[in-house]
Amino acid sequence: AGEPVYVSELLSQWLYLDSFRVLDQLRNLAMGRLVMVEAQRLRVTIAPDTASKAYDNAVEAMEAEIKKSDLGRKTPNLTLDKYVDRVLGLDPIRYREKLRDDALRACLGERVARAWLLQQEHAEIHVIVVNSEEDVKAAQKDLSDGVAFEEVARKRSKDPSSRDDGWITPIVKGDTPLGKLAFTTPIGAVGGPVSDGGAWLLVRVDARPEPLVGDWSKIGAATEASL
Repeated sequence: AGEPVYVSELLSQWLYLDSFRVLDQLRNLAMGRLVMVEAQRLRVTIAPDTASKAYDNAVEAMEAEIKKSDLGRKTPNLTLDKYVDRVLGLDPIRYREKLRDDALRACLGERVARAWLLQQEHAEIHVIVVNSEEDVKAAQKDLSDGVAFEEVARKRSKDPSSRDDGWITPIVKGDTPLGKLAFTTPIGAVGGPVSDGGAWLLVRVDARPEPLVGDWSKIGAATEASL
């Protein structure tokens, strides 16, 4: 009727209808800003092929979601651009630009988070995670019999890290059972078991490197290698 509908009205209605989703988006926006600020502070650079691959992966993931949808199953030849144009009612070119920006931000986020970790006191470890004391004893017997820690992790660990021989992201020194164990166990030795969240942990400490210092020109290569 000639009267504007304001963004504040839309957000107010959306907030009361689906507050969790609104809060998720606000958190995503805030986190995105923090990532960009920290990336600028560190002067993080992303190799062009890395950014391109991240964008291609984002497009492939979106196309896979479209194919799995009811509409995608009914329309085998439905492309990403057609879906964005006809279903979402958005400009496919601008949509792809947003996908590219999000993929780049995700790359920066990975590097900012890993750089922070490597600038703290941290330990490089492998873990075996089991559900009972009986399983702990079985894993310890394997180790005492000379079976490699990696093999025991693949065989007995219930953690997803078993697929990587028990390797997990470096652990920052802290008050958690794992954070304590990683810094009280001698390098090269196996520590534990300790109970954490209903599971039992055995840890092999591989290294406790010196924290990194400096901007991306000094810590970039080590951060990329860690990723």
